Amino acid sequence: MATQIRLAAAHVAPIFLSARETTHKAIRLIEQAARNKANLIAFPESFISAFPIWSALRPPTENHDLFQRMVRESVHADGEEIQAVRATARKCNIMISLGFSEKTRTSSATLFNSNVIIDNEGDVLVHHRKLVPTFFEKLTWSPGDGYGLRVADTKFGKIGALICGENTNPLARYALIAQGEQIHISTWPAIWPTRSPSQPGMGELNPPPDATERPNYDNIAANRIRASAHCFEAKCFGILCAGVLGRDAIDIIASSTSSLKQSMEQSQRAATMLLDPTGAPIRGFVIDQATSASHSADFLQAQEGVLYADVNLDDCIEGKQYHDTAGGYQRMDVFDLKTGNQMTVEGNFGQLEMVDRAKFITGQKRIVRLFIASKALADAFVGDPNFGAPKPPSLKPTLHNTATGSFNECLDVLGGHVPATMPSNEQLRMQVQAQQKPNSDNATHQTTSLLLDYAQLSHCARRRRAEGCYFDLPVIVQKTCDLVIEAGKKGCDLIVFREGWIPPTGS
Repeated sequence: MATQIRLAAAHVAPIFLSARETTHKAIRLIEQAARNKANLIAFPESFISAFPIWSALRPPTENHDLFQRMVRESVHADGEEIQAVRATARKCNIMISLGFSEKTRTSSATLFNSNVIIDNEGDVLVHHRKLVPTFFEKLTWSPGDGYGLRVADTKFGKIGALICGENTNPLARYALIAQGEQIHISTWPAIWPTRSPSQPGMGELNPPPDATERPNYDNIAANRIRASAHCFEAKCFGILCAGVLGRDAIDIIASSTSSLKQSMEQSQRAATMLLDPTGAPIRGFVIDQATSASHSADFLQAQEGVLYADVNLDDCIEGKQYHDTAGGYQRMDVFDLKTGNQMTVEGNFGQLEMVDRAKFITGQKRIVRLFIASKALADAFVGDPNFGAPKPPSLKPTLHNTATGSFNECLDVLGGHVPATMPSNEQLRMQVQAQQKPNSDNATHQTTSLLLDYAQLSHCARRRRAEGCYFDLPVIVQKTCDLVIEAGKKGCDLIVFREGWIPPTGS
């Protein structure tokens, strides 16, 4: 692992509510950072394609048009915008952390406040949805899940990210600290007013202590306190990356209302800065693109720019002699933190469950790959097999070429129960080969046999409600046969159906 790394924090504004133009801007900035020899660049919260600040300033009854635009300009986690950013990461050999407003394919209006960490090969290592939208954000985004509470183990260290107010949550932060996080990315909006400011200016203009008016939210202090505390507790470097409120956003949100424009113009701007493992700011630098000259800078606030700093990950070590809260300075016998790291999936009654990506189960020195039966199963096999997870041992979807080589051990990783009738690896391969001859009576018989075995696998001790119960059993079996035959044609070695796919007798 390389210990010397150049960090870059993009203190920039999106092209307001334009996913395509904002993606183009992100790509230009990524290419610029790569030319400036950055190894990692971070973008602000919900950079593609806007932060819904209008929900803090306008009544909900006046925001229908803006919400509709937000839905249209939000992007899928495997959509063309994210794919373009991934391709740029691969082309420029740079890692990227990108905030975006995510939409789903099962609802026309469910959005998530999301962030992805992409490695320099273009693979998505972490896909995180903000656990709880904060305050007025609930009018736009739905609660996320714990799937993204993980640290990306890269050749430039272990990298994690939390979105805005999540950095207030000590449990979420410790979930990353406990994974040995060395670089923590915290992302923030450009402004976050809790009251309308009453005086003009770019800075925080809280009234004196003896004033009757309550102060506004101190954006700079609140963000830095949380980010610095995390760096001190984790003994990690920090990228505190905030957005910029563009003139286009102010004009569109305010429209003809001068008071709204005044509120946005006078609200304190968040700052972007870089932090060391003691929580102290690092003196970084900006690079003039015209002359390539660098100028020192402690932080960026009023103007757009990219802040750089060169750091050495070995500096994370010394502080752990004093307080290693993920190791020798922790009492694992006293405290027990459990995280639910399952991704929220959007089921729709009577249809196959929607899972947008290959799902990985990780264990000690092993990566188990499986495909879940999904609404878009055929597309999953012909699409990019790497989306949303660490690089697997093989690009071919299989459980048989894992590091363990043990089918039973793979099942143990899943927390399932191995039925007595579970076929051997060789039998599985033979049955999959038979699926590729759907016109053969023998193939049909073997396919059905395989499905019934998988149905037994699916009935684990933690059986959830079975979506399959909405079908008659013959219909379920026929749908399952069709999926397995299709998977066999796509070269899949093993297809796993979610628990309860074929309901047990009496359900």
